[in-house]
Amino acid sequence: MLKSRKPRCRICRLPDRLSFFLTVITMITLIAAGATSDPKPAGPAPFPTLRAEHDIAPSGLRVIAMELEAAPAEIGGSYAEIISSAVVDSGEVAFSARLSGSFVSNAIFLDSNGVTSAILRANDDAPGGGKYTTFGDLDITTVHPGGGNMNLVMFRAEIDGGPAPEGIFLWSSEGVETVALAGQKSLRGNTYKSFSSLTIESVSPTENQYKRVFVATMEDGKKSVIFKASYDDVFEALTTGDVIGPEANEVVDDFTVSRLGYSAACVVSVHRKKKKKDRYNKVITLDAFLAVGDALKEGVRFPELGKVKHVFGPPAMNFQQGYASIEFKSGVSALATRDIDGASEIIAKSGDVVSDPSGEVIHSFGPPISNNLHLVSMDQFGEVTGPFGIVSPVRLSGGRAALWLGVFTSKVPSLEGAKRLLLIGGSAILDGQEVTLSAFSAVKLRNNGTLLVRGTIEDGNHERVALFVYEGLFGDQWR
Repeated sequence: MLKSRKPRCRICRLPDRLSFFLTVITMITLIAAGATSDPKPAGPAPFPTLRAEHDIAPSGLRVIAMELEAAPAEIGGSYAEIISSAVVDSGEVAFSARLSGSFVSNAIFLDSNGVTSAILRANDDAPGGGKYTTFGDLDITTVHPGGGNMNLVMFRAEIDGGPAPEGIFLWSSEGVETVALAGQKSLRGNTYKSFSSLTIESVSPTENQYKRVFVATMEDGKKSVIFKASYDDVFEALTTGDVIGPEANEVVDDFTVSRLGYSAACVVSVHRKKKKKDRYNKVITLDAFLAVGDALKEGVRFPELGKVKHVFGPPAMNFQQGYASIEFKSGVSALATRDIDGASEIIAKSGDVVSDPSGEVIHSFGPPISNNLHLVSMDQFGEVTGPFGIVSPVRLSGGRAALWLGVFTSKVPSLEGAKRLLLIGGSAILDGQEVTLSAFSAVKLRNNGTLLVRGTIEDGNHERVALFVYEGLFGDQWR
């Protein structure tokens, strides 16, 4: 049995971290106690699957934006390229896009209740000087100052005439503030060059508190995961070249990071300190000052399925439990999980039968996403009372693309619940147009069952990207 690294704090920060550790230790103890209960199976509410052969889009599916379609009249033109997107519980969607035929080249949009408006535009003034030229990666969350609701959009932008060529910024209805700029020094003394993998998540149901995570590429080529909470110091949690592992003998070569739960998950590519040819990927749980995990990695064996050949990134994270798509040496593809204590389990695998009249089975799984369960309440035993979902793009045995959905009773690996296909590629009618849905990726899943999907549409001679929102995947009681 593989050992897992125990969480360790930085002793010098123990006084500042005491409340955090007490919270985490209490939570893990309560969850362990609650995991022995016998939860009732839970699954998604009855929901029509979008199938091939000229089906009409189900009522729970909303089209947010399509490339080549008209942008809001306030800026004119059309969406030439949808770059990045994210969704909150209310179904509001933020997305960045390159424009054609408009008086601005790029903008960030917010779709609220079916009305889309530009909240930031190229040539707008950036905080600290200069003007935005292009917008890239972004994420959105809703904070609750005084029990109200306020959206925050964290975004990457390139700047002309400012103190730095690019940076990360935070938009709200109250204005824009700077999070980080190229050229600034990180906590370890590295110099920021560029940014990616932005994620932000509210951590309080009544206050304006949130966590932010991003990946920074440094001037010397290193990469780091940066944690920056609204209420805390900045932490450079993981850097390429770090030595990790239960025996402190694994050197980090690269990584991909999930969206935030309470923590984040990383698929790290490592090599052994004295054996550079011994390279493999593994899943770790990462927070500002702890990195644990040694159970889900390439080379580990699962009963009946054999040895894991590949662990793919990016992973998913709900609360403190990571998920990844993996492949066995036998060729079997699967979704697997590892929790903060190192336990691993297979959730679904290729060959599983799907509820589709064609009789097809799942051939392979892509990178999963999960809702974060962060502000979902717990019962008296410490068990999360809200459902958790996992969504993965899959390829069916007949070659079609689809989205696989699993909705389970809790975040612990009991994994009782329902699994099904939510979206199947083929011919469909969207916004009155007959199109072919050929590929999908799940962007973000919220705790109330709201899902943002990025899909590839073929119509005539055009291939373009569209954004869709599904709502109510967990049932009406969680809307």
